[in-house]
Formats: sequence, structure tokens, C-alpha cells
Amino acid sequence: SAGELSARSDSWELPVSGYQRTAGVALHDDELRFIAWVQTDGSVNRKTGVIQISQSTGSAERCHMIESVLCGCAFKWRYSDYSQATNFGPRRHPQRAYRVSRGKPRVSDKHLTGWARLAAWIPKVDPSAWARLEGMDARQWGVFLDAWHQGDGSKHNSEGQNWTRRSYHLAVKDKTVADWLQSMCVRRGWRSSVSPQANLFMVRAKKAVVRSIAGTNQRGRPHLVETPTFPDEQVWC
Repeated sequence: SAGELSARSDSWELPVSGYQRTAGVALHDDELRFIAWVQTDGSVNRKTGVIQISQSTGSAERCHMIESVLCGCAFKWRYSDYSQATNFGPRRHPQRAYRVSRGKPRVSDKHLTGWARLAAWIPKVDPSAWARLEGMDARQWGVFLDAWHQGDGSKHNSEGQNWTRRSYHLAVKDKTVADWLQSMCVRRGWRSSVSPQANLFMVRAKKAVVRSIAGTNQRGRPHLVETPTFPDEQVWC
């Protein structure tokens, strides 16, 4: 019991995630990455059927990632750069908009495809795709989560920071999506938490199945202690 563990003198391991049995989904890695990019930095034009993924040209590495994903999916794609000022003033770097049509190319590059074959897997196109994506296995989830992090993750290291961040910090607007991300994490071997931050929800995730907890004879490490409870609080069981 929790009471017994809190009295232990030696350290012990607390389970923080697990591995749900799943067969995986019939998508290759670049298709998973494309879906994650659409959900984070992408938009779907309902009128024209064009998917657009935007990225600052100042992020050359992420622009290269997007281009690699689009080529890996065998899509026909184009891009345009925009330098118009934003509501916050002039842009420091032009915004690059990558465009992928829904249907197959009609004039040139007919050996390539549009994004229509992935429609059932893209939640911004079909909300029931969230349930289908739950079939991802642990390796696929790692690929998907990394691409999501590239789109909506906090990649900032503080000035003078002498350590490398090993966890993902994902900024999400929709609480339902934040809960879905956390639920998938704890079922695919990632410990995860969700906390409100301004008008967003911050999903933190780190690949870990257990967390080491100190015993009563150890100091300077996390301990299991009793904390106050509140009548309306929600607790993971």
C-alpha cells in the first residue's frame, strides 16, 4: 500500500507508464509524420481540398524535415514564401507555406499522389481518425510524437543551460487533444502530465516506464509523502 511504501527505508520503483498490446497501424513513418505535422502546423482548405503546412524559413532544419516527409509520402507538393507583416509587426523571417492537393496530379508528376489516401487517418479531416491512430504501436508512437514535438513543441534551451532536455513539452489548445496525447503516452511507455498554461495546455512526456523513489534513509531525492486532499480534485488511479 502507499502507507507501507512511504515507510520503506530503501528505494523502490513506481510504475508511471506501460505497454498496451497493439498490432500497429498500416502507415509508414513519413505518413505518421505528415499526419502529426498537419495536426500541429497544418490546415485543410475545405473549398479547394489543399492541405497547407506552414513554417518559418528561419527554422531551416524543420523546413527540411517537412520537405523530407512530403517526398517520403510520394506527394506532389509546392511551396510559397510570404513576407507580409503580422499583427505583431514585420516578420524576422519569411513564412513558407507547403501545399499538397487532395487528388492525383493531372498535368505533371503523375507518378506522385495527393493526400486523399490518408484522409481516414487525419483528425482535421475526419475526427474519427483519433480512434484509428490509437492502433499505433510503441515504436510508431515515438515517431508520431517526435513529429508532433517538431510542430508544436517547446524546443527552447535557456541561456547558460548546461544540460540537454530529454522530455517533450507540447503546447496544445484543445484539452481533449491534450488528454488524448497523455493517454497514448502512458500506454506506449512514456510518463506524461498535463497542466494549464495561459490559454494552452502543456503536455510533458518523457520515455520512462518507472520512476525511482527514495526510501526514508535517503535525502535529496523524490519521496512518497502524504499531501492534502480536496473534495473536488481528480486523481489518476
